[in-house]
Amino acid sequence: MPKPPAPWACWVCGDTHTPAGEPLTTAGQRIKSHLRVHLLEGLIRPTTPAERKTSKATCVLTPEGEAFVARRRLDPRTPRPPALPQPGTRARQVYDVIAEFPGVRLLAVEIADECGLPLQLASAFAHHLARRGVVRIETGGRGRQAEFWVEA
Repeated sequence: MPKPPAPWACWVCGDTHTPAGEPLTTAGQRIKSHLRVHLLEGLIRPTTPAERKTSKATCVLTPEGEAFVARRRLDPRTPRPPALPQPGTRARQVYDVIAEFPGVRLLAVEIADECGLPLQLASAFAHHLARRGVVRIETGGRGRQAEFWVEA
């Protein structure tokens, strides 16, 4: 007979519920998807085969993750970093173009040329990344002239 699901608290951020309010338990897919978000945020990384042999863990904290956990212990209200887009997506293509030139402000036209997407699509993805806090934006009063960049 299988064990009943038990409440689970994330070892990275301390969350016990999903953003939708569903409890995290030891059963189900919610824990994997929760940890995947931390992977995209850069707080954890997959273990190497050697690490997996010795500890049986599948993920370990990155240096950024260790710093986040330390800050979170001091102040539980510390916000999590924004999650990067998943690799292989068009949003990730746009992010990669912007991140390739840290500190340099790029227009949507330049981003579209660089990643080979139509202007409207590249601009929409860049605005979406800016809303999520992944990249910085300055519109200058007109959306067409918006400049996007990542901090150096």
